[in-house]
Amino acid sequence: MWQAIINRGEQAENAVAREIKEETGMTVTHIKFNRTKFYEPSNTLMCNFTAFVKDDSELNTNGEIDKYKWFEKEEARKNILPDSLASIFLNSYLDE
Repeated sequence: MWQAIINRGEQAENAVAREIKEETGMTVTHIKFNRTKFYEPSNTLMCNFTAFVKDDSELNTNGEIDKYKWFEKEEARKNILPDSLASIFLNSYLDE
């Protein structure tokens, strides 16, 4: 799950592409908006996108990423924290 800070005047999709480039070195080719969900604990509207990258061999993480792991779709479903906001977004996307 990725968190992107949207700068004043910036479109959300551009923020997603920018943050991915900054944190992974990967170039986003297109983005699909999925859905939103209000997150009460932080009074935040979460916006969920799927980003497709040009080439995952460009992966070169910076210090903002603690760890990462690639999963097949069903493996991701089994490894995500149940009943979390991330699982809501992931399962909704995979069920489409």
